[in-house]
Amino acid sequence: MNRLNFKLFIVLLLWSLTIKGQSLENKDCSTALDLCGVSPFQLISTEGVGMQDTILQNSCLASEYNSLWIKINIQSEGYLTFKFTPNNPTVDLDFAVFRSALSNCENNELIRCMASGINIGNPDSTQLDRCLGATGLRENEIDFEETSGCQAADNNFLAPIDCQLGEVYYIILNDFSYALDTTMLEFGGTAEINCITTNISESNFKPEQISLFPNPSVGPINYHIPEQYVGGSLRLIDLQGNTVHFIEKLVSRSGNLLLSQLENGMYSIVISNKNSSIAERFQIFHHN
Repeated sequence: MNRLNFKLFIVLLLWSLTIKGQSLENKDCSTALDLCGVSPFQLISTEGVGMQDTILQNSCLASEYNSLWIKINIQSEGYLTFKFTPNNPTVDLDFAVFRSALSNCENNELIRCMASGINIGNPDSTQLDRCLGATGLRENEIDFEETSGCQAADNNFLAPIDCQLGEVYYIILNDFSYALDTTMLEFGGTAEINCITTNISESNFKPEQISLFPNPSVGPINYHIPEQYVGGSLRLIDLQGNTVHFIEKLVSRSGNLLLSQLENGMYSIVISNKNSSIAERFQIFHHN
C-alpha cells in the first residue's frame, strides 16, 4: 500500500470510527463504557439511543434520551460518590444506577434514579436552577430517587452507594435537554474502581478486537490484541490522520503505551498484519 492510499485508508477509517462512536457505541448496557483509572473523565453526549433497555420502563427515567451507558467495577469496599458536571450549567441531565448481580446486564437492580429537571408545563419555575446542571451522588444526601420535574425538596443529588469488593455497577446518563455537549464525570468516596493491569483473562476479550484500558487515560494505556496480529505493526493516529506513535513489530498480545506527551483529544490505535487491519478509538485527558 503506497503512502497516498494508506493516508486515504486512515482518513476513511477515522471517519467510520467517529460515526460509530457518535451513534451506537456505549448506548446499551451490553456495550457500556468500561471506566477505569483516575477521574475526572470527559464524556461526550451524542444523539440517539440504543435498543431501549426494558429495565428503564419501571424506573423514574422511563426511557432513554441521547443516552450513554457506563460500567464500573469495585476494587475495594467503601462508599461511592460521583458528579456529572455539564459544560452548560442549564443542561438537564438524568441518570440511573444499577447493581449487577451477575456482572453483566441480566438481573440488574435499580438502586438510584435521578429524573429531576425541567418542569413539564411549567418551564419558567424560579426554583429550576437547583434541578439543572451538575448532578450525581453526594455525601450527606439521603434520598435514593428524584422524580421528573423540580419538586420542593429536589436538589439534583442522591445518596452515596455502599459498595462491596467485586460488585459491578451500570450507570445510564440521559441528556434530556438534547444539549449534545461535553460532561465531566468525577468519582469520589472511599470505594476504589478496579483497573485490570495483570493476569489478563482471555475470556475478557472478543476475537478481532483491540482492548484498551484505562480509556480515557491520562497517558498510560494497556492494550490486548488478537493472536493473529502478533508480529504486526501498531500505529497511533490523531483525528487529522497523522501518525503520532509507531511500533514496527509487536512481540506479544499485551503491552503498555506511555502517551503522556500527547495532547488532550481522541486518537485511534491501528493494528495491522499482512492481511488486514483492526482499529479502536481512545481518549487522552490530562487533568488541569
